[in-house]
This record gives sequence, structure tokens and C-alpha cells, in this order.
Amino acid sequence: MSPGYLETMQIPIVAGREFEPRDEVGERGYNRTILVSESFARRYWPGQNPLGKRIGSLIGAPEWWMTVVGVAGDVRYGGLEAPPTDDVYLPQGLYPQAAITLVARTAGDPVDAVAEVRARVREVDPHVFVTDVRSMDEVIAASQAERQAGTLLIALFGALALVLVMAGVYSVITQAVVQRRLEFAIRSALGAGPARVVYLSMRTALRPATIGIVIGALGAVALTRALSAALFGVGTFDAVTWVGAGAVILTACLAAGYIPARRAARIDPMTALRAE
Repeated sequence: MSPGYLETMQIPIVAGREFEPRDEVGERGYNRTILVSESFARRYWPGQNPLGKRIGSLIGAPEWWMTVVGVAGDVRYGGLEAPPTDDVYLPQGLYPQAAITLVARTAGDPVDAVAEVRARVREVDPHVFVTDVRSMDEVIAASQAERQAGTLLIALFGALALVLVMAGVYSVITQAVVQRRLEFAIRSALGAGPARVVYLSMRTALRPATIGIVIGALGAVALTRALSAALFGVGTFDAVTWVGAGAVILTACLAAGYIPARRAARIDPMTALRAE
């Protein structure tokens, strides 16, 4: 890792310090240094202060010992859905690589800075090849492409299911209202107003909706283990999501029941009684 990498990637130093120039050149009489991630520190030194701990390495001969001088924040290098990895950061000056990943932060569109970055690299070494240039948004999007496609498919099926639910609820409630037409006619003849008829019809709509929401919620609770594999960063029992889903379904049921309720309120009592 070269100087400035953590700042460029906005990875915080949660304890200790970042690499200094002498860490890069290997100053004589000065211990070789290393940075570790929070996950690494929790795994190998639980409940201890990782600063000053030493890690052995067989890279050099004789064996090298490196001292932890800083702890960096966790990074999900394996993907957003994967847990943070146990990372170790070595100074680039002491551990040079034939191929490196250059990270640059820009003030505007990263694509506009590609030509300048290539020119700066050629100034350092004209024989270096700069390939696979991508913005961080593109890197994240590529890592999530498969999951986004699956999420879109689930959303489409969910929307289709909601449409089918609304159509089914509308049909069932309409049939239930038609079957109670004689009852509504008698109530209207006895003095019940349109608001009372609408109330009775909406109560008919709310009863199966409430039962269906309760049964659906119980089924969702039983499937939370399967849902946890498709979620990251949030828990399976998110109150806002659960309440919001129930509210959407309940609203759909109310909307499906309102039209037949209004029609029932306009029924002429004498016409309904003659039809019976």
C-alpha cells in the first residue's frame, strides 16, 4: 500500500497512525511496520490493544518481524453482501509489486481524468501499461450486477403478484357485496344512509384483508432464514419494511373494496327488492 491510499479510498484510521515516509524506505534501526483492519484485530487480539503487536513474516531472509502501528476501518473487498475481510496493509516501498492497482480521487467526472492519469503514469515510466480503467461506481455496479438482476426479477414478480392480489380481492369483495344486495336494500329502506352501506361493505373488505395480512406475516416470519441470504446491511425484522408492506397490501384491499362499496350505496332499495 502506497501513502495516501487510505485517504483516497476514505478508509478511516480508527487507532494508531498511517504509514510515514520512513515506513516506506525501511530506515535502519526502525522496526518494519504494518497496518491491520478492525476485523483482523478483533480476530487475533480480542479485547486487547493491537498497537505494538508483532507479526512474523517469511518474506525476507532471515525472518522479518513487523509491528502494528495502526488499525484501519473494515472494508468489504469481497462484495457488499460479504462480511468484512481480515486485511493486512504493507508499505509499498518495502514490498514492491510488478502489477499494481492505481486509485485516484477526482473532483469531477472520473472519466474526464483518465487521459491525465495516463499521461502522469507515462511521465514516471513510459513502458508501463495502464489497463482496465474503471470508476468506483462501475466497480461496485459490476460486483452487484447479478444481484441487481435478481432483485429486479423479484420486484417484477412482486408487482405482478400485487396486481393479481388486487384483482382477486376486487372480484371476491364485489361478489360478497352482490350477495348482500338484499340486505343493503332492506337497510336502506329502513333508513340506513349511503355512509352506513359503505361502512358495511368496507367491513366486508377489511375482514379477509386482515386475515390475509396476518397469515402472510406469519409465513414471512417462517421464511426469514431464507430471506437473510438475500439481505446485507439490514436485519430480517425491519419494522419499517414490515409495517410498510402490510400497509401497501391493506391499502390495495381498501381500494379494491371502495368501488363496489360505492356501487352498493347507490342501489335503489325497490329495484333490489324486485330483483330478489
